[in-house]
Amino acid sequence: MGTKRVGVARLQALIELARKRDRAAFTDGKGHHSYSELGLGLPWIRNFGSARTNADCESLTTANSTLFRLALALEPLGKQAGVVSVEQGTKLFGETAVVGTDYVLNTAGASPIPDDLNITRLTGDLPATLTYTDSTTDITTEDMFSLIIFAGNTFTASQVLTISTHANNELDAESFEVVCTGAGNDIVTRQAATTDAHQNIILTASAADTTILAGSYMYFYANNDTDVMTVKSCLRTTGGTITVTTSN
Repeated sequence: MGTKRVGVARLQALIELARKRDRAAFTDGKGHHSYSELGLGLPWIRNFGSARTNADCESLTTANSTLFRLALALEPLGKQAGVVSVEQGTKLFGETAVVGTDYVLNTAGASPIPDDLNITRLTGDLPATLTYTDSTTDITTEDMFSLIIFAGNTFTASQVLTISTHANNELDAESFEVVCTGAGNDIVTRQAATTDAHQNIILTASAADTTILAGSYMYFYANNDTDVMTVKSCLRTTGGTITVTTSN
C-alpha cells in the first residue's frame, strides 16, 4: 500500500512538472490554461484536421471547438508585455522561430502577414475602416507557416479591416477555416467559405464597438509553392461581433 502511494505521488509530481513546463512559454503567470489542459498539442500544426497531421491541415475537418481552444491557449502571448520570443515561437511551431514583431493595427500600408516562422502581434485599435495593400511577404515554399495574434483590439462600430495576402499566396478553398464567437460568449460560428484565387480577408464589425480579444489569431500555412494558402483562424470578441468574408 505504501509503495503504491509513493508511486502515485511521484506520477502526480511528474504530471505537475509537465504542466509547469507547458505553462512556462505560454502563460503570464495569471492562471491561463496550458496547451495540455486544453486538450491541445504541440507543435501547432498538429491540432488541425481530424487526423491531426500536416497533411490534414489541408482540409476542412478541424472542429470548431479546437479552433476556439487554440485562441484561449494564445491569450497569454497576446497579453504579454513584449514581442513573442524565439523560445515561445519555436515551441509553438516545432521549428526554430525568429523573434516576433508587433504591428500597430491602425497603420496604412502592406498587410502585416509575417514571414516564415514568425509571429506578428497586432496592437492598438481600429477607429476607421482600413484596407491594407497586398502583403509583401511571399510565403514561397510548401510547408512554410506564420501567425498573426491579436493583442486586444477595439474596432469602432461597423468599421472594416481588410488583410490581403501576397499575389502568389492566394487562398485555398479546401482548407480555409475561420470561426468567430458571439459578443462576450463562447458560442462559435463558422464563417463563410472562401473561393480559390481570393486574396482579401475582410473583417467587419457589427453595429457596436467590438473588441477582438487577445489570443485571437490567423494562421497561414503554404500548401504548395504558389497560390494554395491555408488559413485557420478564431476571433473571440466582446461588445459586438466580427463577420469574416473574402474577395479577390
